[in-house]
Amino acid sequence: LFVLMGNLIAEKGLVPFRVFMFLIPLSAGTMMCRFVLNSESALIYAMVSSLFAGLLLDGNLWFAGYTLIGSIVAAHSVAQATQRTTILRAGLLAGVANAAMVVAFSAFQAETTGRDFLLGLAFAFSSGLLSAMVVTAFTPAVEVMFGYITDIKLLELANLNHPLLKELIVQAPGTYHHSIVV
Repeated sequence: LFVLMGNLIAEKGLVPFRVFMFLIPLSAGTMMCRFVLNSESALIYAMVSSLFAGLLLDGNLWFAGYTLIGSIVAAHSVAQATQRTTILRAGLLAGVANAAMVVAFSAFQAETTGRDFLLGLAFAFSSGLLSAMVVTAFTPAVEVMFGYITDIKLLELANLNHPLLKELIVQAPGTYHHSIVV
């Protein structure tokens, strides 16, 4: 979808496709994989998705490296998330890593000025934020569809203001106490 949208925008002459591609939130998949599964699965997913991203853009190794670094930073940052704000922080860190990769690529190609460079920085940083939004939006669906329980879901279930726990206090105080201890 992003690739098609990028091609349409490039045809209109608004933004070159090589700049627009930095907006694609490819680290979202790795973040979701690490958030729900484990770091080994996330690393394998990051390597495979980065390889495919590079191949999708005619063997662009720079973009594959950009995707790999951003995905690894995002996956590392979302590890052991106990609050939804951790996902946003991981997206911010991924955005910073993506922007740093754009600066490194542009410095290597001696193109560190101009409109395309600034748009590339903005798009790369926004990609991290978009990834965090995608993960936040789709996590509940993934939990329900695949039966995964994340740390955040467990914290939500342990909320003492939950109506079932309030009723348990009244109906069975001993069971309530045991539930809290467990």
